[in-house]
Amino acid sequence: MTKNTNEQLIQDNYRNVYALAHSLAKSYNLAFEAFEDLQKVGYISLIEQSKTFDENSGVPFWTYACKGVKLKMLEELRFILDTVSISPYLNKQIGKVRKIVSANAESNTSELIEIVSQILKISADKSEELLILSTKEKTSIDEYQSMLESGEGMQDDKLEDMLKSDCLNPEDLML
Repeated sequence: MTKNTNEQLIQDNYRNVYALAHSLAKSYNLAFEAFEDLQKVGYISLIEQSKTFDENSGVPFWTYACKGVKLKMLEELRFILDTVSISPYLNKQIGKVRKIVSANAESNTSELIEIVSQILKISADKSEELLILSTKEKTSIDEYQSMLESGEGMQDDKLEDMLKSDCLNPEDLML
C-alpha cells in the first residue's frame, strides 16, 4: 500500500476515531483531558491499522480498523479509570467546590472550609477533604477511597460490555 493511500485512509477515518473517543468519554463521564488521551491513543492505533490493512481484502477500512482502535482505547480507558476512579456524585461535589473557591479567591482556607460546609451542608472534615481533592489534577485511587461511598465508582462491567460489543457503522457513531 502506498504512503498516499495510508494518509487518505487516516484522513477519511479521523472523525470515526473522534466519535468513538467521544462516545467512550461520555459513557464514563470523563474529564476533557481523559477524552483527549483516548483520542490520541485512537489516532495512533488508526495509523498502525492503516499500515497493516490489505486493500484487496474486500473489507472496508473502518470495519477492519475499528476493533483494533477500540481495543487500544479501552486499554487506555482502563488505565484512566484505575488512576482516577471517582464517583459521579463526588465529581459533582468537587466541581461545586472549585466554583466556590474561585468565587471566594480572597478567603483563607478556614473561611473556605466554613463556606463549603454551609453551601453543601456537609461537615467541616468533609469540606476540608473536598478542598484538598479539588486542588489536585490527578490522584491515585487510594486517596479517593475514603470519599467513595456505597460503590458509586466506575464498574469494570461497563468496560467488558464495551469490549464485547461490535463496532458501529461510522454513521451510527456520528449520531
